[in-house]
Amino acid sequence: MVLLDDELYQETKSIVLGKHTKSELLNELADWCMKMYAISILNIQFGKLSAGGNANLYRLYIIVKDTEDFDRMHIAPLKLNEVYEQQIADTFRQLAVKHQYTDHVNLQRFIVRFNDFSEEAKTDANWRAIEEAKDTITSKYPMVWHIEAIFSSSVVFYYSDDEISENEKTGISQKIAGDYYSILKKYDELNYFTPENLIIKFDSKENLDKNYQGSLFNYTQSV
Repeated sequence: MVLLDDELYQETKSIVLGKHTKSELLNELADWCMKMYAISILNIQFGKLSAGGNANLYRLYIIVKDTEDFDRMHIAPLKLNEVYEQQIADTFRQLAVKHQYTDHVNLQRFIVRFNDFSEEAKTDANWRAIEEAKDTITSKYPMVWHIEAIFSSSVVFYYSDDEISENEKTGISQKIAGDYYSILKKYDELNYFTPENLIIKFDSKENLDKNYQGSLFNYTQSV
Protein backbone atom coordinates (compact mmCIF):
# COMPACT_ATOMS: atom_id res chain seq x y z
CA MET A 1 0.00 0.00 0.00
CA VAL A 2 1.13 3.58 0.63
CA LEU A 3 3.51 3.13 3.57
CA LEU A 4 2.48 -0.26 4.91
CA ASP A 5 3.63 -3.42 3.18
CA ASP A 6 0.78 -5.52 1.78
CA GLU A 7 0.98 -8.17 4.49
CA LEU A 8 0.73 -5.66 7.33
CA TYR A 9 -2.04 -3.78 5.55
CA GLN A 10 -4.12 -6.93 5.06
CA GLU A 11 -3.55 -8.00 8.66
CA THR A 12 -4.68 -4.61 9.94
CA LYS A 13 -7.68 -4.62 7.62
CA SER A 14 -8.64 -8.05 8.97
CA ILE A 15 -8.43 -6.68 12.53
CA VAL A 16 -10.76 -3.82 11.62
CA LEU A 17 -13.21 -6.25 10.00
CA GLY A 18 -13.12 -8.49 13.06
CA LYS A 19 -11.50 -11.38 11.21
CA HIS A 20 -8.19 -11.26 13.08
CA THR A 21 -7.77 -11.31 16.84
CA LYS A 22 -5.50 -8.78 18.52
CA SER A 23 -2.72 -10.11 20.74
CA GLU A 24 -2.85 -9.49 24.49
CA LEU A 25 0.07 -7.10 24.18
CA LEU A 26 -1.68 -5.12 21.45
CA ASN A 27 -4.89 -4.97 23.47
CA GLU A 28 -3.08 -3.71 26.55
CA LEU A 29 -1.09 -1.11 24.61
CA ALA A 30 -4.22 0.02 22.77
CA ASP A 31 -6.17 0.38 26.03
CA TRP A 32 -3.32 2.35 27.61
CA CYS A 33 -3.02 4.72 24.61
CA MET A 34 -6.78 5.28 24.55
CA LYS A 35 -6.72 6.29 28.23
CA MET A 36 -3.59 8.43 27.88
CA TYR A 37 -4.09 10.12 24.50
CA ALA A 38 -7.61 9.17 23.32
CA ILE A 39 -6.25 7.51 20.18
CA SER A 40 -7.39 4.24 18.65
CA ILE A 41 -4.57 1.80 17.87
CA LEU A 42 -5.43 -0.87 15.31
CA ASN A 43 -2.14 -2.72 15.00
CA ILE A 44 1.59 -2.54 15.69
CA GLN A 45 4.78 -3.80 14.08
CA PHE A 46 8.13 -4.04 15.86
CA GLY A 47 11.23 -4.79 13.87
CA LYS A 48 14.70 -3.78 12.80
CA LEU A 49 15.16 -0.92 10.38
CA SER A 50 17.14 -1.97 7.33
CA ALA A 51 18.27 1.43 6.12
CA GLY A 52 21.99 2.26 6.09
CA GLY A 53 23.37 3.54 9.36
CA ASN A 54 20.23 2.50 11.25
CA ALA A 55 20.88 -1.21 10.73
CA ASN A 56 20.84 -1.87 14.48
CA LEU A 57 17.95 0.44 15.27
CA TYR A 58 14.50 -0.98 15.90
CA ARG A 59 11.15 0.69 15.21
CA LEU A 60 7.79 0.37 16.89
CA TYR A 61 5.32 1.17 14.12
CA ILE A 62 1.89 2.05 15.50
CA ILE A 63 -1.07 1.99 13.13
CA VAL A 64 -3.82 4.34 14.27
CA LYS A 65 -7.39 4.56 13.05
CA ASP A 66 -7.47 7.92 11.31
CA THR A 67 -5.87 11.27 10.58
CA GLU A 68 -7.23 12.84 13.77
CA ASP A 69 -5.42 10.20 15.85
CA PHE A 70 -2.27 10.60 13.77
CA ASP A 71 -2.24 14.38 14.17
CA ARG A 72 -2.82 14.11 17.90
CA MET A 73 0.54 12.40 18.31
CA HIS A 74 2.45 15.10 16.42
CA ILE A 75 3.28 18.70 17.26
CA ALA A 76 3.80 19.61 13.60
CA PRO A 77 3.43 17.75 10.29
CA LEU A 78 5.54 14.59 10.61
CA LYS A 79 7.16 15.89 13.83
CA LEU A 80 6.32 13.47 16.61
CA ASN A 81 5.68 14.68 20.14
CA GLU A 82 8.87 13.46 21.82
CA VAL A 83 7.27 13.26 25.26
CA TYR A 84 4.58 10.94 23.89
CA GLU A 85 7.20 8.94 22.05
CA GLN A 86 9.15 8.31 25.26
CA GLN A 87 6.02 7.46 27.25
CA ILE A 88 4.86 4.97 24.64
CA ALA A 89 8.33 3.45 24.28
CA ASP A 90 8.54 2.90 28.04
CA THR A 91 5.08 1.32 28.18
CA PHE A 92 5.74 -0.90 25.18
CA ARG A 93 9.05 -1.99 26.67
CA GLN A 94 7.28 -3.11 29.85
CA LEU A 95 4.55 -4.94 27.94
CA ALA A 96 7.03 -6.59 25.60
CA VAL A 97 8.92 -8.03 28.56
CA LYS A 98 5.69 -9.08 30.26
CA HIS A 99 4.45 -10.94 27.18
CA GLN A 100 7.89 -12.17 26.06
CA TYR A 101 7.31 -10.41 22.77
CA THR A 102 10.95 -9.94 21.74
CA ASP A 103 14.50 -10.27 23.03
CA HIS A 104 15.50 -7.78 25.73
CA VAL A 105 18.42 -6.54 23.64
CA ASN A 106 16.01 -5.37 20.92
CA LEU A 107 14.23 -3.13 23.43
CA GLN A 108 17.30 -1.15 24.43
CA ARG A 109 17.04 1.36 21.59
CA PHE A 110 14.11 1.89 19.29
CA ILE A 111 12.05 4.69 17.78
CA VAL A 112 8.27 5.07 17.69
CA ARG A 113 6.50 6.02 14.49
CA PHE A 114 2.83 6.22 13.49
CA ASN A 115 0.79 5.30 10.43
CA ASP A 116 -2.58 6.80 9.48
CA PHE A 117 -4.59 3.75 8.45
CA SER A 118 -7.45 5.80 7.03
CA GLU A 119 -5.16 7.01 4.23
CA GLU A 120 -4.04 3.44 3.51
CA ALA A 121 -7.64 2.21 3.35
CA LYS A 122 -8.88 5.12 1.24
CA THR A 123 -6.02 4.66 -1.21
CA ASP A 124 -6.76 0.95 -1.47
CA ALA A 125 -10.43 1.64 -2.20
CA ASN A 126 -9.60 4.37 -4.70
CA TRP A 127 -7.12 2.23 -6.63
CA ARG A 128 -9.61 -0.64 -6.84
CA ALA A 129 -12.44 1.66 -7.92
CA ILE A 130 -10.59 3.67 -10.56
CA GLU A 131 -11.11 1.40 -13.58
CA GLU A 132 -14.86 1.20 -13.07
CA ALA A 133 -14.97 4.93 -12.43
CA LYS A 134 -13.07 5.70 -15.64
CA ASP A 135 -15.25 3.42 -17.77
CA THR A 136 -18.53 4.68 -16.31
CA ILE A 137 -17.78 8.38 -16.17
CA THR A 138 -16.03 8.74 -19.54
CA SER A 139 -18.97 6.94 -21.15
CA LYS A 140 -21.56 9.11 -19.41
CA TYR A 141 -19.69 12.42 -19.77
CA PRO A 142 -17.97 12.74 -23.17
CA MET A 143 -16.24 15.93 -22.06
CA VAL A 144 -14.07 13.84 -19.71
CA TRP A 145 -10.79 12.80 -21.30
CA HIS A 146 -9.28 10.79 -18.43
CA ILE A 147 -9.42 10.18 -14.67
CA GLU A 148 -6.27 9.54 -12.65
CA ALA A 149 -6.17 8.13 -9.10
CA ILE A 150 -3.43 9.69 -6.95
CA PHE A 151 -3.43 7.76 -3.70
CA SER A 152 -6.71 8.65 -1.91
CA SER A 153 -7.56 11.53 -4.26
CA SER A 154 -8.35 11.71 -7.97
CA VAL A 155 -8.04 14.10 -10.89
CA VAL A 156 -10.70 14.38 -13.59
CA PHE A 157 -9.27 15.74 -16.84
CA TYR A 158 -11.46 17.62 -19.29
CA TYR A 159 -10.07 18.38 -22.74
CA SER A 160 -9.63 22.16 -22.43
CA ASP A 161 -8.95 24.69 -19.69
CA ASP A 162 -12.19 26.54 -20.48
CA GLU A 163 -14.24 23.44 -19.71
CA ILE A 164 -13.09 23.48 -16.07
CA SER A 165 -14.94 26.71 -15.22
CA GLU A 166 -17.80 25.98 -17.62
CA ASN A 167 -18.57 22.59 -16.10
CA GLU A 168 -18.26 24.00 -12.60
CA LYS A 169 -20.89 26.64 -13.41
CA THR A 170 -23.31 24.20 -15.04
CA GLY A 171 -23.02 21.63 -12.25
CA ILE A 172 -21.43 18.94 -14.42
CA SER A 173 -18.38 18.70 -12.18
CA GLN A 174 -20.57 18.24 -9.10
CA LYS A 175 -22.49 15.46 -10.85
CA ILE A 176 -19.24 13.73 -11.82
CA ALA A 177 -18.03 13.95 -8.24
CA GLY A 178 -21.31 12.43 -7.07
CA ASP A 179 -21.06 9.56 -9.55
CA TYR A 180 -17.45 8.95 -8.59
CA TYR A 181 -18.37 8.81 -4.93
CA SER A 182 -21.16 6.30 -5.60
CA ILE A 183 -18.73 3.99 -7.40
CA LEU A 184 -16.02 4.49 -4.79
CA LYS A 185 -18.27 3.50 -1.90
CA LYS A 186 -18.70 0.02 -3.40
CA TYR A 187 -14.99 -0.56 -2.77
CA ASP A 188 -14.81 1.29 0.56
CA GLU A 189 -15.14 -1.78 2.79
CA LEU A 190 -14.01 0.04 5.90
CA ASN A 191 -16.28 3.04 5.34
CA TYR A 192 -13.60 5.71 5.52
CA PHE A 193 -14.84 7.87 2.65
CA THR A 194 -17.47 10.55 3.17
CA PRO A 195 -18.72 13.24 0.78
CA GLU A 196 -16.81 15.75 2.92
CA ASN A 197 -13.39 14.06 2.69
CA LEU A 198 -13.62 13.05 -0.98
CA ILE A 199 -10.89 14.90 -2.88
CA ILE A 200 -11.44 15.29 -6.62
CA LYS A 201 -9.54 17.89 -8.60
CA PHE A 202 -10.64 19.01 -12.07
CA ASP A 203 -7.95 19.78 -14.64
CA SER A 204 -7.47 19.53 -18.40
CA LYS A 205 -5.57 17.70 -21.08
CA GLU A 206 -4.65 21.14 -22.40
CA ASN A 207 -2.80 21.89 -19.16
CA LEU A 208 -1.21 18.44 -19.17
CA ASP A 209 0.11 18.92 -22.70
CA LYS A 210 1.22 22.50 -22.13
CA ASN A 211 2.95 22.19 -18.78
CA TYR A 212 3.77 18.50 -18.31
CA GLN A 213 4.79 17.40 -21.80
CA GLY A 214 1.57 15.38 -21.98
CA SER A 215 2.91 13.01 -19.32
CA LEU A 216 0.66 11.78 -16.53
CA PHE A 217 3.78 10.59 -14.72
CA ASN A 218 5.23 14.11 -14.70
CA TYR A 219 1.89 15.44 -13.56
CA THR A 220 1.44 13.04 -10.66
CA GLN A 221 5.01 13.66 -9.47
CA SER A 222 4.27 17.37 -9.15
CA VAL A 223 1.08 17.21 -7.06
